[in-house]
Amino acid sequence: MLDKRQNGENVVCFFGSAGRSGMSEIEMTTMIQSTCKVAEHADPRVRRTRKLLQDAFRSLIREKRFSDISVQDITERATVNRATFYAHYVDKSDLGMSVMKSDMVTVVMQLFAQRPSFTKENLLVFSIAMFEFVGGVHERCPNAAADLTGSLSMGIEDELYSLVRDWVAHSNAYAKMFPGCSRDAVASVISSSIFSAAHRWVRTSRRESAEDVCRNIVAVLVRE
Repeated sequence: MLDKRQNGENVVCFFGSAGRSGMSEIEMTTMIQSTCKVAEHADPRVRRTRKLLQDAFRSLIREKRFSDISVQDITERATVNRATFYAHYVDKSDLGMSVMKSDMVTVVMQLFAQRPSFTKENLLVFSIAMFEFVGGVHERCPNAAADLTGSLSMGIEDELYSLVRDWVAHSNAYAKMFPGCSRDAVASVISSSIFSAAHRWVRTSRRESAEDVCRNIVAVLVRE
């Protein structure tokens, strides 16, 4: 079970060993009913305030570059004061990375309805979802697209690594797919490959489909 803390919130996702059998990649991609859960902060006032701040950030990042957004912009849009902002986040980067990580985890939670096994097929499904996530951010936030290779990229890549690392950690299948390799090494190579390829895919105007690119990546990573 995957259990991470993000600004006081537990992200709990059944990202373990039991996969969905008999499902194609397309069927799994469209599966929305997830058994993953987000255990939010117990105090409803905290949840409400964080939602206001996160929604304000999502709104602003569609309008301007991340570097042009100020804490004052965020608090005015969220209708809270600066002291309230700093009670929840260190700075705007902390908020921005929290939003990106949360949205990425939500994508994964919606993708796998049960515990997926670590297989070549599920790795393909996961890779396509991450490509579409990065592409979606670029589409929704064109003014901030450059920041995805700057201020916010580290948070996105770290979360991608964490997701893969936790997935690998709860499955012994990786040892057969990558004999002699440590879990950390496997997670690093997979997450870095997906992350860098997704950005190149977006920058090249998506001349190939996400599925085609991801099939090539997975074929390189996993030799049968």
